[in-house]
Amino acid sequence: MLALSETQKSISSALRSIKMNGMADEYEAQQLNAQLFADKTFDYRIDKLVQSQKEYSANRHVANLIKSAKFRDGRELSELKPDGVKSETLAEVASKSWLAKGINLVILGPCGVGKSSLGCALGRNWCRQEAGVLYFSTSSLVNQVLSLDFKSRQRLLARLTSIPALIMDDFGVNDLPQGAPDVFYEIFDARYSKACTVVISQIKISSFRALLGGDSRAEGIVDRISNPSVVMELKGESKRKLKGTPVSGSEEESKKSA
Repeated sequence: MLALSETQKSISSALRSIKMNGMADEYEAQQLNAQLFADKTFDYRIDKLVQSQKEYSANRHVANLIKSAKFRDGRELSELKPDGVKSETLAEVASKSWLAKGINLVILGPCGVGKSSLGCALGRNWCRQEAGVLYFSTSSLVNQVLSLDFKSRQRLLARLTSIPALIMDDFGVNDLPQGAPDVFYEIFDARYSKACTVVISQIKISSFRALLGGDSRAEGIVDRISNPSVVMELKGESKRKLKGTPVSGSEEESKKSA
């Protein structure tokens, strides 16, 4: 069985010490399979090292984006079959170029049809295209913003308004605290026509205005959510019911209060 020499181990270790793990992996592969590279030029072998490092860095970047987004569902788009959504619409929205159009996405439907799974899968897909995404339960996002001191709040709002894709799940499931409309207005106004915000809700867009207080500010928020936007309305029975899985979390609370 072939093994690296001490010199080769030292080179590989040095590469890893400067965070060039992809290059180190390729270097080791070349040394352990020397017969496959015997007739390859120096430039070819260097190019393989460089390309391996680029691929490693890209994969690590994607992994960090997915981790930072904090999705609550780990499924991919290929695993889902959202009832009521046209495949061509889904393919268009899933592309990275969609995010730069400044068109919002509103995912609606009854409890358990897979709204959150679809939103998270789209987010993961955007991350794989190296776009930044943040996922929040709407109520936890508002409470987090309102709990911060002024400087910390401004830093978070700056992040929320600059991220290419912001996903706000369970919109309207829980009662909103005082000050929530101000938070929403600032976020949607700053993101308007510049970036995509995904709003996931069990209630119709026509009910958003009342949820947000029914005043002119509420109307302004709904206008910024809706125009421009694409609405995906999922249909079908609850997948939890079909699987015999108990409803949990905020959706269970929503059922109790209905």
